[in-house]
Amino acid sequence: MSCFASQGRITVINSSSDPRKTEINNELYCISNSGVYKVGEKSERQCLIPFNGQDIKAFFSGDKNSICICKTTENGTEVSRYDLNGDLSATPILINFPDADICAEENGVFYGVISVGESIEPAAFDSSGERIDTDIKKLEYTDDVFTFLGDRDRTYYALITDTASKYIGRSKDKVIYLKRSYSPELIIADPDTDSIIRVDLADKFRACHSFSNVIDDCVCTVLTATHSTVGLGSGHSDKGDISSLKKHRYDIFVLTDINSGEVIKQHKTRRGEKMIYADAEKVMTIYRGRYITYSADDWKELDLRKASEIKKDGSYTFETCGEHIFVFDDDTGRCINKLSVS
Repeated sequence: MSCFASQGRITVINSSSDPRKTEINNELYCISNSGVYKVGEKSERQCLIPFNGQDIKAFFSGDKNSICICKTTENGTEVSRYDLNGDLSATPILINFPDADICAEENGVFYGVISVGESIEPAAFDSSGERIDTDIKKLEYTDDVFTFLGDRDRTYYALITDTASKYIGRSKDKVIYLKRSYSPELIIADPDTDSIIRVDLADKFRACHSFSNVIDDCVCTVLTATHSTVGLGSGHSDKGDISSLKKHRYDIFVLTDINSGEVIKQHKTRRGEKMIYADAEKVMTIYRGRYITYSADDWKELDLRKASEIKKDGSYTFETCGEHIFVFDDDTGRCINKLSVS
């Protein structure tokens, strides 16, 4: 059976909760250390705003109509707006705090953190660069510290100081994040009541976290299992590269109710079958050169399409952002397909 299976690498990325990536007009926009890029279907990355080695902070505006660039100057933090073509669209503003770390913009208000003495405090600034009063919370759960930055419409941005944790997303008044990559634990936190629900997926699944997606009152988690081999004399288990299909055993789909923490659905793929997208209604996989869509409810097959661009022994990255899955050929860096998730 294995001789007919693809023996390449499949990397799956979910950018839904990544503020450095967004889908705008069916194109993927990315912020990296070297600049701001965009890429469309069957095209190479285009650099819109190069950073040229400068220490620059960049983020997308809340309405996704502009790109904000922050530079530290002698007089403070300069924030400039660029349009989606990479052209300067407004006069830069100056925030008179040299150490201000601006992270987000919503409805004309800039949010970030500043140093006050020996502590870090959240702060908000208006379009002229003046600090304004706003209700910003700083919450702590065990070793995780959150700063919620946003407006009164509850559009928040979450920062986690514990690097071992991974922010998954928000659902109404709940915040979902992940602890541990192997046999992970989901944390569902309520900032208004300071209550948390812990979902220890290790109780049921011994696998590595691949990606997660928050949909309404559910969190969809995909875990991947690889062959475990014991190195000679090492005395420990080597889980292998979770992107390699040579050691891939199966993926696991887990649907968890956010309000109760109960696992309400779970499904497992066949050997060599890789999940590339999941939500509360459907799961998309790639298996033997085909894209398969299943019902998340009863695992019935809903759709089957050929993946003619995927070649044996190739290396590919499937990146979900917005309403599409962008398929990249790792050898060329080109986007070779774009799959709709709707």
